[in-house]
Amino acid sequence: MTVENFLKEVKRMRLVFSQLTPLQKTVIKYRWGFIIYPEIHTLEKTGEKCKVSRERIRQIEEGIRKKTNSAIELMKES
Repeated sequence: MTVENFLKEVKRMRLVFSQLTPLQKTVIKYRWGFIIYPEIHTLEKTGEKCKVSRERIRQIEEGIRKKTNSAIELMKES
């Protein structure tokens, strides 16, 4: 992968993540250990941090998957 292609991918991912709600971004940070949360949290622990149930975290993750997949597909078409 060239630097130019890498930068294009970073730009795409920023666009995708800009479509997420603050709660969705927080769930990603806790669940996948991004940025200031170096530890990967369970559904239950993430739910505690976000003050929602672990089932709600699972639902939020599913919404994130759908939203990001749709955005990625749209970017491929253009």
